[in-house]
Amino acid sequence: MSAFTPDDPLPAIEVDGAVDSETVRELLLEGAGAGSVLTLSNQDLPGPWASAGQPVETLESVPEDCIDGVLAVQGFTTVPVRPRMGQIARVLRIGGWFGLAQSDHTCTFAGLQLGGWTGRERRALDAALLAAFPHQRGAVVEELIWEAREQGLRPTRLHLGFAHRQVGAGDLDDYLREGPAAGIPGPLDRITAAAGVTLADRYAEAWKEATAAGPVTVSTPMVVLAARRVARDPLAPVAGRPRRLPLLAEPIRSPRPEAERAIMDALGRHRRHWDDLVAGTRSESRRERQGSA
Repeated sequence: MSAFTPDDPLPAIEVDGAVDSETVRELLLEGAGAGSVLTLSNQDLPGPWASAGQPVETLESVPEDCIDGVLAVQGFTTVPVRPRMGQIARVLRIGGWFGLAQSDHTCTFAGLQLGGWTGRERRALDAALLAAFPHQRGAVVEELIWEAREQGLRPTRLHLGFAHRQVGAGDLDDYLREGPAAGIPGPLDRITAAAGVTLADRYAEAWKEATAAGPVTVSTPMVVLAARRVARDPLAPVAGRPRRLPLLAEPIRSPRPEAERAIMDALGRHRRHWDDLVAGTRSESRRERQGSA
């Protein structure tokens, strides 16, 4: 079953693109046009973003089919995807535009080595760091795209990349204390609340040792998605052509719309980039440990 139709045109797709703030802003506002625009965000937006539309925290009181555009900047960090995406589709006029920029915080990776930690301690640490994201379990990037289409929002642009941050000794305390969005505590407070102060202290000490040798790169996957409202009701799933079995000469999997195949391929490439990033960092760290032994 598919949320895409055979008539869906291919969106513009870029994998491993730049996700600096200016690039993201240009992508989101590209072709947005004038009219009534609402901006959803769970963080304070800088001037250029704030002027892009009327900031709102919720869409529940907004009437149906009355808004020309909705802009969401990190607007899915603390809320479940499906209800909010449904509200966005509900308030947009047919032909209205939707743009989002969202980081996948559950897939944030830091080139930090935890020497002497047991597997149980590492699992406790991972669980503590993810506890602040109850609505993001797994690949939120994929979920955002599929859910948008199911709600009648047809993707027109997909821009996938990584936000990289260099954390050095001078700004380590800020990194450990500040959260990724409003309402979410920083790493140390998350670990303390979920696993206790002892584990938090060890985590802070590991960071101090790592940054003493130089900056540590923290990488977070990010998606920029632009879409148009093309249906008033959620899209009914489209099934592939029925096949009789057994016909082993034919593919077993039903065909998928071309737009969906292209997006799936892009997501797969983006995920492989993430896997390569993690594997490369770990290999480099192993070489460093062997060299110092």
